[in-house]
Amino acid sequence: ARREVIEELGVGSAKTLEMTRNGASITSSEPPMNDLGEADGNIPEEERADWVFLGSYRSAVNRGGGFVYLYLLKNSVAVKEGGGTRNYHGSGDDEAQNIFHFDMEQIRTSLERFEFKEVKWTAALALSLLHLQLDMFAGKPDDQVL
Repeated sequence: ARREVIEELGVGSAKTLEMTRNGASITSSEPPMNDLGEADGNIPEEERADWVFLGSYRSAVNRGGGFVYLYLLKNSVAVKEGGGTRNYHGSGDDEAQNIFHFDMEQIRTSLERFEFKEVKWTAALALSLLHLQLDMFAGKPDDQVL
């Protein structure tokens, strides 16, 4: 998730910014795995203040499809010039994308009106909103919120 956020939005955590300034390359797009080869949502200790694992979910259960791994990046900072702004142009895959900027009230309204037409986006936004506004996961380690 870290690499995609950097490439597509130009943002990351404060720790990621520090790592990239020190010459580290962020290339892994694989979710953290446990000993059984299953995603466990573990987030490195130094980044737990910024990244929250919201769960892993099968994306096409009837066809044996893959999984979606949902994370919330809190307190993001620009790690590339213009990152997180309307002027930033992502460098990830070559798929054309329109990036929209919403505040929390716009997200809530759009969820209530069923305006997000992709289920994974809807799940990510709704779970993030729950985490931020209802504080329903208080007291649990960030890597075990669900």
